[in-house]
Amino acid sequence: LIPPGAAGRGGAATETDTISFAKRSGMSAGIPVIGDLFQVYVDDPILSELYLVHRRHAVVYMGPRLAEELRLCGSPRVAVTVVPNAPRWQVVAYLYRVDLLDIGTLLAHGPRSCWNGTAGVADHRVVELRSLCVDIPAGHRIAVGLDMYSELYEPANADANATLTFTYDDAVAPMGAELPVNVL
Repeated sequence: LIPPGAAGRGGAATETDTISFAKRSGMSAGIPVIGDLFQVYVDDPILSELYLVHRRHAVVYMGPRLAEELRLCGSPRVAVTVVPNAPRWQVVAYLYRVDLLDIGTLLAHGPRSCWNGTAGVADHRVVELRSLCVDIPAGHRIAVGLDMYSELYEPANADANATLTFTYDDAVAPMGAELPVNVL
């Protein structure tokens, strides 16, 4: 997956993106309990218009369009390296299937909270997302969105001044998504 703006940054050694806490970023895991029920029993997916996501409060990594259909079956993981401005923080990861109009269909999500970190010090963590089994059509993309709040999880820090800076430096700790790809 490609960090925002990476294609035009000229390959700097270390890239960063900073987000701040907000209850609304433009991404959501749905309404607690009801969202999951509608997804499973009514086949009403949770959608997000990824081009409208508030970039001050979230970051979205978009992969290239798929040349052929792809099956994901298992538990995705997202590795992040963050520099928090407070010892308590939370990151919520969302995995999307993105159609030709950049509308994301939520496939999986999960939080990672830290209650005893060190402000200003990089912290590498892995976010475990809920299990899935889904086919992604050719021409669609896969995206990972990151923010600091979801209605489904109690935040470690709800301070409006809380920030997370994501760092991309493979020499220190790689950041990316581990997807459970299965052969069709």
